[in-house]
Amino acid sequence: MPESTYRFGDVEVEVGGRELRRGGARVALEPKALDVLLLLLAQPGRVVEKRRLLGEVWSDVHVTDSSLARAITQVRRAIGDDIRTPRYIETVPTRGYRFIGTLQPPPARAPLAPADSRAMASAREVASSRGRPRWWVTRAGAVVALMLLGLGGIRLAWHGAPSHAASADLGAVLMSGITHDAIQITTSRGLDADPALSPDGTAVAYASDASGALEIHVRPRLAGTTVRAVTENGGDNVDPAWSPDGQWLAYHSRRFGGVWLVPASGGPSRQLVSDGAAPSWSPDGHAIVFQTAGEVDMLGGTGASPSTLAVVDVATGVVEPLTRAGDAPGSHGSPVWLPGHDTVVFAAARVPAADIWQARRDGRLTRLGPCHATCRPFAFRHGETTWVGALRRGWTQELWLAPVTAAGDVDMSRARMTPLPRTLGVTDVSVSRDGSQLAFTNAERTSEAWSVAMLHGDGGAASPPAVLLGERRPRYGEFAVSPDGTRLAYTTSRLGDRPAPWLHDLETGTSHQLGTAMTGFVKGWSPDGRALALLGEDGPLALKHVDVLTGRAAPLLRLDHWAGAADVPRRLFTLRLSPDFRRYVYTSDEHGQLGVWLGEVSGNTPAVHLASDVMFGAWSADGRRVALQHIRGWRTGVGVISAGAQDLRSTGAQERAVEGEVRPLVTDADHAWPNDWSPDGRHIVYAALRRGRWAIETVDVATGRVRRLTAPGAPGEYVRWPVWSPRGDRIVYERGYWTGNVWVAALPDT
Repeated sequence: MPESTYRFGDVEVEVGGRELRRGGARVALEPKALDVLLLLLAQPGRVVEKRRLLGEVWSDVHVTDSSLARAITQVRRAIGDDIRTPRYIETVPTRGYRFIGTLQPPPARAPLAPADSRAMASAREVASSRGRPRWWVTRAGAVVALMLLGLGGIRLAWHGAPSHAASADLGAVLMSGITHDAIQITTSRGLDADPALSPDGTAVAYASDASGALEIHVRPRLAGTTVRAVTENGGDNVDPAWSPDGQWLAYHSRRFGGVWLVPASGGPSRQLVSDGAAPSWSPDGHAIVFQTAGEVDMLGGTGASPSTLAVVDVATGVVEPLTRAGDAPGSHGSPVWLPGHDTVVFAAARVPAADIWQARRDGRLTRLGPCHATCRPFAFRHGETTWVGALRRGWTQELWLAPVTAAGDVDMSRARMTPLPRTLGVTDVSVSRDGSQLAFTNAERTSEAWSVAMLHGDGGAASPPAVLLGERRPRYGEFAVSPDGTRLAYTTSRLGDRPAPWLHDLETGTSHQLGTAMTGFVKGWSPDGRALALLGEDGPLALKHVDVLTGRAAPLLRLDHWAGAADVPRRLFTLRLSPDFRRYVYTSDEHGQLGVWLGEVSGNTPAVHLASDVMFGAWSADGRRVALQHIRGWRTGVGVISAGAQDLRSTGAQERAVEGEVRPLVTDADHAWPNDWSPDGRHIVYAALRRGRWAIETVDVATGRVRRLTAPGAPGEYVRWPVWSPRGDRIVYERGYWTGNVWVAALPDT
């Protein structure tokens, strides 16, 4: 669904009227050339391949590349661009073209104040004066199941019998709706996602980036094509949730923060709570449960942020906690209030793994089973029974479904798992309250490796970022540049493959998979540049030293003593070796306090606690300091701590004190995820989330000066894994893209 008008520089392109104006004056442009421009504008910053442009613009006739080149020349002339010094359209040799200008958003409508007399009166229209149940939660839960990190997008599927008997094979019904009966109702080249069916199943609310920012749209489920944008404030709004009477939508604003309310027919929005996301209404419409952390990913969830659940009274705005830190291990998010019950089901994440839990009104917490950190439960009524479901990802993907008893407990004895095809990209499942209609996002996540040339010793960019590895794959990650700066190691996979280590020659531009049968994840280069540390995907709990020339593997670090730990997936995911391969850091909450621990590669010396309220350590080049993701409420920043150079065997077994305190460096971002240092130790590079958009930044360790290296991405884009070459001349990072559309299906009675 394209924007109505694109604006950049002194140029305006009206989509509906197919008119281009420059400096306010209309500029004539041939229809095919205008179509080419619209395709480029629909994907700013991304390469549009020649074959796609030719196939979509000249679909009715066979033409050669010269026709496309002629159209590009016309476009450049019309918008005042120059091929030699392009401001708007860049030629990507042998591949295609990319729009590199800055699109101007439409005039934003400012959000209303959180509370005033009109807002309170409006709220009372939503909820009557009847009371709502109060929540007290005191009991804690158990252990997260072992799940290793999956680098692919969500891939779901069905090819087997359920594991438990149930009254009806609803799993098969849902999967039949997804795989055979669904109809696509949006046609965005960008991202339409987060569908929510209205209570009567006749309309769908969803988030769309058609305007350049994510806004909440509502459209009929099938009949008609009228689409209403119920928000137009540039707020990157997601997570729409219908009130039980269908009159209101709650949503989360990634830009302005918090949970908001807007009439389902459109109108002024108001902020209900200043922090929080993933709203879900109580069955009586009096209250909303939400996660206290904002969202970091288009899939939802909390990322690694500390988060609990809270309930807000819609009429009064009074907030009460539903869960507290430690009630269930991990970060609490993606709640869903079960229709007809005082029960909330939610995900407790220890990235990259999670568990599904239920919270009852009487304070009981019950672990239901394992899931992934981005798992988003859903619930619906079918006949007289409420059902709970979730999409669970890993190497094997499945739809988890269980009924709810009359007393409001999820009945795990009747749960069933339906295997799903990994070639699907299904996310954001929504079922109407009566179980008759289904909506979901068919999403695709792809990524590339990008590079930005750096000014030596400055922490700033020497030139704009450029694509380094342009083959779109589900993920590129865990980058590591060899000590001599000539080779890039990384973990990647193709759709359906297991993650594997690859090498890219930064001088010749060639890439190849590491010559070993071992799949798994890159954890760094050996000091001599001859081997990689690899973490096997399927165990045992160990790092291996793999020669990059021969592919021969030898033991490096055994972690058998972790086998009984509750947070093994997080420890493995966050483990980072020091540059000399003598020490390592990892994230854990083994003693009830989230923090980073420091261990030795050789010997059996117990790891020591380095710091609390931090995550994801990254070593400086000299191995004396560690950059940390510093926790500030649910937000995170960048901090640094001295790791010393002492032999841990000389530290008493009972000595748990850190060598120094964490020194905060970046404190003004929603999230800042440090990943590497400059070779001279003067700067730290990290991925930063500010007002809903991701970018790569550096911070000067001495002065705290922040430099932005990349422009904030589009709503469906993210950046991860920035690494600094030991030569100091470049930073490599992952740039990822979410695209998707909304589909619906009618579900038969069973």
